[in-house]
Amino acid sequence: MSSERWRALSLRVDPLQLLELAPIRGKLLLLERLELSRGSNANDRKFFVDCNLFEFAPALRSFTFEDFPPRVPWQQLTEVRLKITSGFRSHLHKSVYNALSFIEHCSALCSVMVWGITPPFHKTQEQLADWPTKPLFTSPIRSFYLGTLPRNDEQAQLAGRIFRLLDLPNLAEFKLQSTFLVVNYWDPAAFTAFAHRSSNITVLHLRDVYISPPALLQALGQVPRLEDLAAGDTHFKLQEAYHFAITDEVLHALLEPGPSLVPNLRRLEITSFLEFDHGLLLDVIRLRVRARSTVNLNAGGAFVFRAVLLAMTKEQAEYRELANEGRLRLERELRDGCVEGLRFTIDMGV
Repeated sequence: MSSERWRALSLRVDPLQLLELAPIRGKLLLLERLELSRGSNANDRKFFVDCNLFEFAPALRSFTFEDFPPRVPWQQLTEVRLKITSGFRSHLHKSVYNALSFIEHCSALCSVMVWGITPPFHKTQEQLADWPTKPLFTSPIRSFYLGTLPRNDEQAQLAGRIFRLLDLPNLAEFKLQSTFLVVNYWDPAAFTAFAHRSSNITVLHLRDVYISPPALLQALGQVPRLEDLAAGDTHFKLQEAYHFAITDEVLHALLEPGPSLVPNLRRLEITSFLEFDHGLLLDVIRLRVRARSTVNLNAGGAFVFRAVLLAMTKEQAEYRELANEGRLRLERELRDGCVEGLRFTIDMGV
């Protein structure tokens, strides 16, 4: 098929193969989706940087790349995905900093996803101390997803290091998730500064994030416009240990009159071992349903609650049994509570 008719293109190429593609330059008139990755013989992570094959692609909207991009029409893109590949053994901090510079070229219509970053152990003091923080990368993007490959190392707070690099004043949606078996460790100070620069956050999803109840409450205090929250307990699978972020303390805070904490909340998702007073959870849901029906009269729609239930056991069969028992019990309590204006789902975690 002629390149003039391509709508999607996925390439895994080496430098010599890239040269052979020169005839397609200026002939990608219908191309909407582009995915680029380095071939097995491409040792230079920056070999795409001088590539101009995709500079003119008027229909291009979605772009996925590794490490460092070629020239593309950034301002028209609505979706950009960057994968930081493994192998940055030295100067990881500088490589990540340089790789993130693309975000300054993205428009307000673009959602950005960055994943695959693996931090050094904290004992590699030189790498941790030398992470650059200035100048910040400023971008008008409204949606940012960060998926990391964290280490089981509390002092290597990778997400916090990324927070410190970004100035995203229009950001409305931020999602943080681990893409491996271990969790992200939360950096309260870094998020406070990040949220101060991004004061319009309405969606905050923290999945597989080790965050203490006080730190979670502190974070919620930084995002007064929040409408959609996902947070929860964590399971340290490598050590078979458990951490509880959704506690009576957190639920009590969400019950404060007004409600004063995240008053615009319309969706709540928790991942939980259910180590809290179920009555408090029901009270929180009732309060939030009432707040939504009275304060947000013109908003319409139900308050949405989702729970992903975990069980404290490493035996697979017992895990399913315990998680299912928790699911049925919580479903029954929510139905018996007869909260009008609530839409909920209860799932089992894996």
